[in-house]
Amino acid sequence: MKSLVPILVLFATSLFGQNDLDTDLLKSEQAYKKGNYDSALFYLDTDVQNESKELLRLKIYWKQGELEKSLTGINQFLSNTQSEEVRIGLTLLKGKVLFSKGQPMLSVELMDSLIQSISTPEHLAEAINTKSKSLIWAGESSKASVVNDKADSIYEANDLSMPILLGNIYNVNGILFYFSGDFDQAIKYFELAIDEKKKVLSTTHPDIIALFGNTGVMYKNKQEYDKALKYYGFELENYAKTVGADHPLVATTYQNIGNIYGSKAEYDLALEAFDKSLKIRQEKLGEENPLTLDIYEWIGNIYADMGEYDQAQTTFEKVLEGRIENFGEENHFVSLTYYNLGEIFYLLGRYELALSNFKKAANIGESVYEEKSYEHAGNYNGIAMSLDKLGEFERARKFYFLSLQQSFPNYQWNGDATQPPRIINYLRFDEVFISLIGLARSHAATANHEALKTSLKFVATSRNLIDLHKRSLTNKSDQVRISRSAKELADIAIEINYKLYQQTNEEQYLASIFQWSEYVKGTTLLNTISDQKAKQFSGIPDSLLDQEYRFRLQKDSLKTLISESNEENGNANLISSLLELETDHENFIAVLERQYPRYSELKYGLKPISFHEISKSIYDSDQAIVQYFVSEQRRVFASIITKNNHMVVTSNCQNLLDQIGLFRKSLDEIDQPKFENYSKELFKSIFQPIEENLAGIKNLTIIPDGILGYIPFELLIDSEGKYLLESYQIKYDLSSTMLAQRVDENSSANKLLAYAPEFGTTDQTNNSLIPVRSNTLEALPGAIKEVENIKTVLSSELRIGSLATESLFKSESKKFDVLHLATHSIINERDPNYTKLMFAPDEKEDGALHIYELENLTLNAQLVTLSACNTGIGKIAEGEGVMSLARSFRSVGVPSVVMSLWPASDKSTPKLMQYFYQNLKDGQSKDLALNNARKQYLSEAEGKSRHPFYWGGFVLIGDNSPIQTEQKFYGFFIPILLTFVMIVVLYSRGKSRAAQ
Repeated sequence: MKSLVPILVLFATSLFGQNDLDTDLLKSEQAYKKGNYDSALFYLDTDVQNESKELLRLKIYWKQGELEKSLTGINQFLSNTQSEEVRIGLTLLKGKVLFSKGQPMLSVELMDSLIQSISTPEHLAEAINTKSKSLIWAGESSKASVVNDKADSIYEANDLSMPILLGNIYNVNGILFYFSGDFDQAIKYFELAIDEKKKVLSTTHPDIIALFGNTGVMYKNKQEYDKALKYYGFELENYAKTVGADHPLVATTYQNIGNIYGSKAEYDLALEAFDKSLKIRQEKLGEENPLTLDIYEWIGNIYADMGEYDQAQTTFEKVLEGRIENFGEENHFVSLTYYNLGEIFYLLGRYELALSNFKKAANIGESVYEEKSYEHAGNYNGIAMSLDKLGEFERARKFYFLSLQQSFPNYQWNGDATQPPRIINYLRFDEVFISLIGLARSHAATANHEALKTSLKFVATSRNLIDLHKRSLTNKSDQVRISRSAKELADIAIEINYKLYQQTNEEQYLASIFQWSEYVKGTTLLNTISDQKAKQFSGIPDSLLDQEYRFRLQKDSLKTLISESNEENGNANLISSLLELETDHENFIAVLERQYPRYSELKYGLKPISFHEISKSIYDSDQAIVQYFVSEQRRVFASIITKNNHMVVTSNCQNLLDQIGLFRKSLDEIDQPKFENYSKELFKSIFQPIEENLAGIKNLTIIPDGILGYIPFELLIDSEGKYLLESYQIKYDLSSTMLAQRVDENSSANKLLAYAPEFGTTDQTNNSLIPVRSNTLEALPGAIKEVENIKTVLSSELRIGSLATESLFKSESKKFDVLHLATHSIINERDPNYTKLMFAPDEKEDGALHIYELENLTLNAQLVTLSACNTGIGKIAEGEGVMSLARSFRSVGVPSVVMSLWPASDKSTPKLMQYFYQNLKDGQSKDLALNNARKQYLSEAEGKSRHPFYWGGFVLIGDNSPIQTEQKFYGFFIPILLTFVMIVVLYSRGKSRAAQ
């Protein structure tokens, strides 16, 4: 009787309900194309049924993630249908469902059986394409490539017009290019797939959304992490609306998001995303499903990155067992798990076990990977690193070169282990970089002179790789992240140069130490400044610059709207608009670079300054520059440059992080005895080793590195018990390159603008030294007093309370020479772009000026004083420094910034700032004015208020030239005028006498 049901239904339909059937099916198909599956099912749930409607229903179940329900229906339908056309359609759908269930080999077998029995080109191409995708996820990508090419050939030869099928063929091509490491080609094919499917499907259809996700994966592999997250955010938002929050597709998106956060070292967010993915897959697919095992593998990677090696090992062993059971030994995913286990044993220092697992991964890779594969390059790198640790340097070098051979499509190693390859057309940055620095370390390990010089060849090639790769990145935060690799390279380069200097005593190696130290001092910041100068001096018409500026403003507006969205992942339409706008902006910049070669030359032409160049900027014998570099091994290199000398001093500071942490904690606790103790210890670690080389030095510029940027050196207590501010005039900068761009003449301060917004009210008399200008937006009565005090010293325009709006600041700030901001700041340690200065809100702006907005402002100020909390503090980016508000003001061309290294006291800061501006008015240089302000404050302070917390947190970065006030100008001009008048009078009298 079961077999008669569909026939009876069809018979009844043919007699009584054909028009209703056609209408319902049409409406269902339209809803399906939009991704509105519930609506599509609604139109299918009618009394009138046929096989087309049933096939569509089972397809929707598959798209909704109801895989068992879809598979059960397909099998039942297959046993009942008499139609060959329907049987083929059901079998094709079954292959896709099996693939989605994580059973790719069953899908391959089913497609092979189907291919034998069909002849229509459209069905044949679809079956072959489905087989190719299943082969990829069965770990057989080389076979998949041949199979998908066959599907493409059938499609072309028969002149088919099936956008969904062609989109699927392009999608598989994109995935195959991804596995080969050609991410740009992968992006190209994913975009082609999107264009094809858009001809039939809505942009919000899951098939389109998935392709956006694939594009995100490519940007992740290009290390453009923030751009990738935007694609994933778009994907996640739309999946949640179309297929539901517990769909396996949503699990994949969470997996990709977790992967990104892992790459960004934000491990808590990574584990949170992976946990969401794991729960969905456990529920929908089961514990031992290959796709569930994928999540366990990613979780194992996070445990490894967090240093939880035992947990990582246990997790990977579970994955390995499950994958061998699912796929057998000869499989890409099994190779990947052996590699992960090898990495864990390597990190545990168990190098023999590491080598064994890397070899197993490589042996499998030799049979399952194509001739050139970045995955296989990773296996060889693992073997090489293990051999290095076991002291087998020559064998290690061989495997590093085998890895490079895999990473460069046109490179064939000739057996010479002393010559690096040319950097061109590499597959994946990570693997090439690991190989090159591995070879640098391997040669340097023998420490003889020739080996060290050979090592420097690979260092230079690694630097070329970084510079080339960084130039291809368009997102600033992604450029910052690649600087971590630059820092790792600088570690090696500086150690090698120091060894060569010890062997030869040749100054060129000292100069190289300085050069490498400078190479990792805010290169992204220098690129930003270079870009601004390129636009200014390259002859680009104002109309095009205005257009480029509008792009940035539009992006800022969208970012603000997304950040303020109440939805967990922002607004999908806004995210989609931002992605499109960023693509348009990048294309626009590419056109500028082509049409205006001078722009490209200036944009990429700024090089880090050399030791010889920076030494020319030192005019007086009492000046010195000390540029620090802190290696991963906590060895501190200090390059000391004076008018007539250059030297490098090294010291070992194994407990540097702890020392700085305790120093800053003693400031937070306002504990004088502890502060003095930790200050003296820090002095011994980072300053005493260089002190004997600073004889006769009074003016000191410090270029800190990493965590050293959290220290005001003025507060270090020397061996005589004195603050360094009593012996030296200290200022700071972010790099020597920026220091060399200082202003040599007095800058104008005729126009001073001061802001002091209100943040509620307080009924306290505020006799204590609180509140502080911290993350909590409490009232700051001292801020208003502060700007009013400044006005008594210098002619100023004040914006107080509700008048101190963000929108007004954006519109008028470029008109002023000095900006003083007495307000709250809120630091975002996770993403510096969202660190913000607080203003009063109005109908145009929310009152929060984020860093990403600030960096699009045009400012002409010569001095900005950030009288708020922690404006010199932020996330430390290796190779870039502290990502702070002060840094961002420097990035938009402000030559001098006064910043705070901890929360500013609302009670003591007004007095300190009044002294500072009075000293500036008197013609003192900015660093001297600030130092004297501290001393003036201390001369009056009593009791607890003498603790450095209240007066020592502000430091100057950048140019220290005096500012020329309107009062000083008249004071200078009037005596000259009087002298001139006297000369004229005397001359006239003399002439009169002569006439007599």
